Amino acid sequence: MVLFSCCPQNKFQLGAQINGDISSRNKIMIPSGALLDVKEIHYKNISYTLAISENKKIKYISTKDSKFSVEKLKINDDISKIFDETKIKYIPGWGYYMKVNSEWYVGLDFRMKPTKSSKIGWFFKYEFSEPNPNW
Repeated sequence: MVLFSCCPQNKFQLGAQINGDISSRNKIMIPSGALLDVKEIHYKNISYTLAISENKKIKYISTKDSKFSVEKLKINDDISKIFDETKIKYIPGWGYYMKVNSEWYVGLDFRMKPTKSSKIGWFFKYEFSEPNPNW
């Protein structure tokens, strides 16, 4: 686990430059389908996973930490408070997700289309308008 030795606290955001070695044995598939190196960090008592591009930039941020919340939603809460069938998105091979606010999305079970009682699997940040995983 990295304790922000990779990036200053004010750089914990999408597109931020990471200092040091980014090579990792672990990879994560981001919504674009790219497999990127993973850095695990702990920030303000919450664990996050960062996907780092070849250009050493944060491309994706996610957490499954039970202490994390967005708009009073936590991991394993049902999505009834934000459910709107027209806002459910699906990426084949990656899964279902919904936007929570201007920064965060919820990741949902990839095997079946979500309903009001579907549970939040993780929270993530990702720039969907950016086509190149190596920006």
